[in-house]
Amino acid sequence: DVEYVELLLNSVDRCVAIRPCEKSNPNAIHWGKLKEGRWCASTLGCRGLAKALFDMMEWEEGLKYRFRGQLVEQNDDKLMLFELDEPEMVKVEEIVLPSKEQDEEGKTVKQTIYIFPPEWAGTFGKPITSIAQVGILQQEHYSGNWDVLRPAAEIEEMNTFTADGLNALLHEAEKIMEGWTDTDE
Repeated sequence: DVEYVELLLNSVDRCVAIRPCEKSNPNAIHWGKLKEGRWCASTLGCRGLAKALFDMMEWEEGLKYRFRGQLVEQNDDKLMLFELDEPEMVKVEEIVLPSKEQDEEGKTVKQTIYIFPPEWAGTFGKPITSIAQVGILQQEHYSGNWDVLRPAAEIEEMNTFTADGLNALLHEAEKIMEGWTDTDE
């Protein structure tokens, strides 16, 4: 029930989050619209994202991938979360059915095969150990795993970095990290 969303990719935990955002957000994607009192989702292509995901996850290009998603809500915050490590794979193969008559050729049909992750065997729903557990929406210091509520920032001249610009980013990062303690000890 939102018009614009922002898509977030966590390449470390290999998951995607979709959260509502304002139209003015630099990463806003038109998600849906209100039509005759009902929300209608937009149909969107994602070639650029798909290429990055296929490369990152080392997926086969001949397959389609689908994911279980979870809607996570806490107070006014909500997001949809998809874990990329457990896809349902869909493969379409052409097979030739044998003919009933000896002198006729077999009939070619398409067969859809669904391949489920082994982790799904004997389960129903998501385990509580999922990354989508309730605490993901709690605002934490950014040194944590993934601050999914952190607002987006637009980087001007995205493809052009100068030494001064990189030094300014490094200085900003150092200020953010001041006072952090090493938790690996």
